[in-house]
Amino acid sequence: MAWKELSSIAKNGNFGVKTINQEKLFIALTQGEYLGWNYANVLPFAQIYENIFLLRNTMLLIFTGVFVGALWLGMKFAGNITRPIESLVQKMKEVENGDFQIKGLEPPGEYQIEEISHLYRDFAMMMERIDTLIKENYQKQLLLKDTQFKTLQAQINPHFLYNTLDSVNWMAKTNQEPRISMMVEALGRLLRNAVHKQDLITIADEVKILENYITIQKIRFEERLNFTIKVEEELNSCLIPKLTLQPIVENAVNYGLESKTGVCQIEVRMIKTGDLVEISVEDNGPGMEPGYWERLAQGLVKTRGTGIGLKNIDDRIKMIYGDEYGIRVDSELGVGTKVSIFFPFTTHKEVKVDVQSTDCR
Repeated sequence: MAWKELSSIAKNGNFGVKTINQEKLFIALTQGEYLGWNYANVLPFAQIYENIFLLRNTMLLIFTGVFVGALWLGMKFAGNITRPIESLVQKMKEVENGDFQIKGLEPPGEYQIEEISHLYRDFAMMMERIDTLIKENYQKQLLLKDTQFKTLQAQINPHFLYNTLDSVNWMAKTNQEPRISMMVEALGRLLRNAVHKQDLITIADEVKILENYITIQKIRFEERLNFTIKVEEELNSCLIPKLTLQPIVENAVNYGLESKTGVCQIEVRMIKTGDLVEISVEDNGPGMEPGYWERLAQGLVKTRGTGIGLKNIDDRIKMIYGDEYGIRVDSELGVGTKVSIFFPFTTHKEVKVDVQSTDCR
């Protein structure tokens, strides 16, 4: 095809369309800038459309693949969020039914999201803490029932006991036995104070119980028992769990006089430091073996006595005031023992303890 004919086809510009042998052609003309040559590019329309269709189909396939891939990744990502949450909801339902044994709880899924893992760990820690608190509360309730039972045993027909002691007291006075009369009167006052229904009493009243007990023991052991007590005056109105001092002093008397032929020296001191009350009971008895008090506090040692022991008193103080208070024991074998009691300074107006729910008598 001559250049003039091509130029006539593309007379409206540098390109045009011509049908030759029933084939539609696209013709483009251009002229070189340096040599002045003329160039013609003839391209069948079918080939152009074929490339367009191929590009369109390729783009459709790419977009479809990208969409399906994004949808799959989105569903997988959503599943990694919803599956752990659904599993956690199931664990919560188990907890609702009373199953707190969920230690080592881990979120399911291959790819764990950090926030979900934190949620699982926090939930597991919370459940372990709740389970521990439930067990501690159960142990405290057992302790409470035990002390209530012992108190009930001590309160069986007390009036009959008081009347009997009064009769013995009058008989001692009639027979001019002042020591017997003094011992019976002290025992009567001791028992009346011990079976009183109050759970918290003033230190002044607690000291009276202790003095009645010491009166009886001094008559019994005479010069073998040397007892001193020093109380700061402002502590007289402070509240203390009833029967805290007497059992500790009783232990010192029993163990001290059993193993010694000399004088058993017992000293009780009460001081106030800020809002903290410290009571120490120190004796020159046989002392304890190293680690004995720690084993006793953990329940690994069974004591010989049947009354209120050190662990019982320590548990009562912790139950009423908190775990940061209680008993500390410093002892050296063959030298003696010092039992220190720590609890906050409270009076009738300040105390916030529910004495009915902590009926430790």
